[in-house]
Amino acid sequence: TAVWLRPSEASRVSVKVALAWSTCAQMGFMLVQCGLGLWEMAMLHLVAHSLYKAHAFLGAGGTVRQTQRRQLAGPRQAPTARALALAVVAAVVATVAVGVAWMELPFTDGLPARVWVMLGIVALAVVPLATRTRHTEPVALVARSFAVPVAYLALHDLAGRVVSHGAAAPVALLILVGLGFAALFTIQTMCALAPSHPVVRRIRPWIYAGLFLDEAFTRVAFAASPPKAPAARTAPLPQPAAVAAVRTATRVPAAN
Repeated sequence: TAVWLRPSEASRVSVKVALAWSTCAQMGFMLVQCGLGLWEMAMLHLVAHSLYKAHAFLGAGGTVRQTQRRQLAGPRQAPTARALALAVVAAVVATVAVGVAWMELPFTDGLPARVWVMLGIVALAVVPLATRTRHTEPVALVARSFAVPVAYLALHDLAGRVVSHGAAAPVALLILVGLGFAALFTIQTMCALAPSHPVVRRIRPWIYAGLFLDEAFTRVAFAASPPKAPAARTAPLPQPAAVAAVRTATRVPAAN
């Protein structure tokens, strides 16, 4: 029988679980891109995620060792509010500047609203990358903030020459996607600024375990179609045959 643990009692430290939920999250993001009509971005995301996931599975053993080293080294220092605010400003300004400059290029036709929404999501994704730089390294901060949107738009343009665009998404859907990712970024920022806050410590197990949706789905599935009990074994387990060890003496013929 399965034992269902409460979120505070459940242990979710499996590398396989982390890899599986990473795939589910990326697949969801690809579906968002398809829903916005950005088929070329979804194809680009699929190829990039395939390469990343292959590297992640091949390096799963190294990931375990790195996690053990981080646990021995102690928890990392949480970023300060000033560092996060500086990263947000740098990411947003750099992304907007890259988008405006991209529209002025002779081989582009401008950026529709759905691409700007995706660029906003890219800017939010740049913030954790930018906070890894020290406040004394403005060059690295600016370089990372500009490099990601430039690479994203360049790859998007190349993918758009292979896959056609989909139908334009309605404005309500664009607003919903933007607000949804803004809410997720706010939760992530709260967890980064105050990792020891009681509210953060309470919601972190739920977020880390994917809101325990797999346990809930398993309960519903087992209730609708209970698994069959294993059949009783009628015959005893096979026993290894006893083989007598016989020593044979080999006579060496005497030399003449």
